Amino acid sequence: MTILPNLPCGVLTLGLSAARSGTLRAMLCRHGRQGLSSQRDHAAVVRANGFTLLEVLVALAIAVPALVLLYRQGVASIGVTQSAASYQEAISRAQSRLDALTDGGLVAGERNGDDGGGYRWRTRVVPIASAALPRPSARAAPGAGGTTLFGVAVEIAWPGPFGMRTLMLDTRRLGTAAALP
Repeated sequence: MTILPNLPCGVLTLGLSAARSGTLRAMLCRHGRQGLSSQRDHAAVVRANGFTLLEVLVALAIAVPALVLLYRQGVASIGVTQSAASYQEAISRAQSRLDALTDGGLVAGERNGDDGGGYRWRTRVVPIASAALPRPSARAAPGAGGTTLFGVAVEIAWPGPFGMRTLMLDTRRLGTAAALP
């Protein structure tokens, strides 16, 4: 502990910050150059150097529940993000299945299979109504003049954190009468 004599009231240097050394300077000015004279002044110096155990415990009692809550919210948001990504993947797969059904011509019936990555698909094509259209020319193939309205459903299922999740796309598409069984 060093008291510098050439500074006003003397400065006690302990490697303290400027704010804390200002507190010590004030105490030294009050007591003169003799140093700290009472137990109370010594306690003030010790308090100026750090926190008490009680202060640390109170700070932890406030900080720990807040950090736990923040952690839980972070984990929950990751789960929601993964769930949304799974639904987006299922929508993309269902739309691809629906496009594949209508590109090759509609055939009534049910089919299912594995799409990889834990995703399973099922399609259902059901004729709803049929109508015969007039033949545009005599050269048209027999049976090629009718159209049928089909109900088309594509279902995608995949495992989720709380059981199987499913997504269904249901639409109506026009096809030819020849597609009927």
